[in-house]
Amino acid sequence: MPTDYSLLRKFKNCKELQQKVDVYFNLREKEKRPFTLSGLALSLGVDRVTLLYYNKGEKVSLPADEKQCIVNTLNQAKSRCEEYAEDSLFIGKNPNGAAFALKNNYKGWKDKQEVEVTKPLLILK
Repeated sequence: MPTDYSLLRKFKNCKELQQKVDVYFNLREKEKRPFTLSGLALSLGVDRVTLLYYNKGEKVSLPADEKQCIVNTLNQAKSRCEEYAEDSLFIGKNPNGAAFALKNNYKGWKDKQEVEVTKPLLILK
């Protein structure tokens, strides 16, 4: 797990981070481009994997209210990207890319396969 919290040091405060996040989403909407975690991470100056670990704000020495605001801002932005990918499953021409992004970037999204055994297993000793 990355322990580099440089993202939280890139901005003077939560408001500045929120402004940067808003710029990302506004630009993507204007250009009619999808919201992606990779794009969000790039606009914030980190890689996608690092952004995935900014959920709880652990090991971050900031005042509690500022840390919570930053964590909330990042989680809200990531949720917006997730919603976009989920919507693409239903309205996209090829939902495979959206399904791949959901399974690899967000908790709770995975392929589940159930196997039913119809014959008893023979155990050899």
